[in-house]
Amino acid sequence: VAFDIKDAGAEMWRFMIDDNFTGWREVMMPFSQFFARSDWQPHNADKNGVLNFPVMSFQFEPRRPDSGEYIFDQVSVTRTKKKQ
Repeated sequence: VAFDIKDAGAEMWRFMIDDNFTGWREVMMPFSQFFARSDWQPHNADKNGVLNFPVMSFQFEPRRPDSGEYIFDQVSVTRTKKKQ
């Protein structure tokens, strides 16, 4: 599953979630692990390769043509302490 965010400059950034589990799972997506999409960007994106805040929107994109369903219970942004 791809999780995309659109930054303040309209640039699209992506984080990939491996669909290799069943049941509920918490997924942590550090901003440092997002990458600018190279396959598509909006025509008005600044395309500067910098994740500009604030994040303007997000979307999920299933990447496999399988049948079934995904349920996302809660999406939140949380500030965490950096690991030393």
